[in-house]
Amino acid sequence: VDDIKALKAQQATELANLHTTYAAEIARLDTEWQRDLADHRARNTGEMSELRIALDDAIGRRERQRQELDKAGDSLCARKNESLRLQQQAGIAKQEVLELSAKLKASNSASLAGLQRRSANSMSGASLLNSTLSASALGADAELRDLRQRCKTLEQKCASMHGMLVKGQLACERWRRRGLSR
Repeated sequence: VDDIKALKAQQATELANLHTTYAAEIARLDTEWQRDLADHRARNTGEMSELRIALDDAIGRRERQRQELDKAGDSLCARKNESLRLQQQAGIAKQEVLELSAKLKASNSASLAGLQRRSANSMSGASLLNSTLSASALGADAELRDLRQRCKTLEQKCASMHGMLVKGQLACERWRRRGLSR
């Protein structure tokens, strides 16, 4: 029985020693865990502030790109309207050229017929006919050249505006795709 009591006392002492050792180990591990947790929190706080700054920068870039896209869209609409206006002017100029050309032909035919009648009556009428016809033809030719030149200029402007319109549409589409991909 004394052996049992001695063994129990020894076990109680060992148990107390183990309890103390485990308590010290648990305290050490707890301290280490608290230190690691504080390090992780500090690191995560730093990363989080960096991410917030990056997010704010990205939002700012997105807003600037959205404004640029809106400006490009407005510019595109303005160019499209200008292109339509120039196309209408070119069509009107072509119509004017055709009408004036028809009037010139009719006028030359009528002048020639009237002068031929007069020239049959007198020889001086022939010289009058030649001078009137040449003056009329020169004036009409100059006017016709001017109208053709104006028509050609309007067509060139129209083609130029159409080219710019196409480029603007492509740029607008690139901006739209870039904005949607982010």
